[in-house]
Amino acid sequence: MTVPATADPPTTAKVASAKVVAASATSKAAWPSLTDLQLMLALGKSSPKSTLMMQKQAGSAAALQEKTAAAAAGPNYAIRWFAFIQGDKKALPTTTPDQGHPFLMFGGDNHKPGNPTASHRVSQDIDFYFQSSPQKVTVPTADIGTSHQYYCGSPWGSACVEHGAQKADASTSKVTSTSISGAVGTASLRIHSALPFLPSPPEPAIDVDMKFRLQPGNSTMVGWHDAMPTHEVYSGIIPGEWHRDYLQEEKGLICLFPISGRCQLQINRSL
Repeated sequence: MTVPATADPPTTAKVASAKVVAASATSKAAWPSLTDLQLMLALGKSSPKSTLMMQKQAGSAAALQEKTAAAAAGPNYAIRWFAFIQGDKKALPTTTPDQGHPFLMFGGDNHKPGNPTASHRVSQDIDFYFQSSPQKVTVPTADIGTSHQYYCGSPWGSACVEHGAQKADASTSKVTSTSISGAVGTASLRIHSALPFLPSPPEPAIDVDMKFRLQPGNSTMVGWHDAMPTHEVYSGIIPGEWHRDYLQEEKGLICLFPISGRCQLQINRSL
């Protein structure tokens, strides 16, 4: 007769081991699942070091956010409108009371384009502080060059005698409006700088009406200006060097007088 096989009866040690494993699994399943934040808060209640660590992390995040916003706004930036007369002297269409020197002339700045700190008729700066808190736009008073009047023996500027020096009224050259918010800054420039030696009308004057809009990758200037004298626009990071963005060389003395057409140049361009 064949006897069926039977399993060995469990020993006391095996039963005890199985109970321990089962209890362990049940205990783990009952443990709560803590998030990192809950764990930090729990540790923070009993650990000043962990509390300080949390404060530093929060401060670093805020500082990073602030730095990211500042970087997107771009650096502090300046614009300079620079108007000057290239020649040494220019003859006006009128005469003097001196028969020996009948030609009335006024002095120029006697230099070529590309020198934003040289002699000029009008120089106007506009400073955009994107990185300051709060942001701001500052506008220094226009720098007006001294005009010199001459009585000359010829219309080419020979045998000349100086008859006075004056400056145009700086208050007629100004920035009429500004704004700055985030990464965008704007300013509207209005210049009407009249030659101080002649009565008006007619009033020979340097006229500019221009709006600047600064934004990283999308900066523009829109408006118009006279074709006399030479006009330049410079820009640069504050502090830093000037770089020329625009040049329009002078077309002739007649463009200092109120006239339209070829003497009024319409501008719509990127910077």
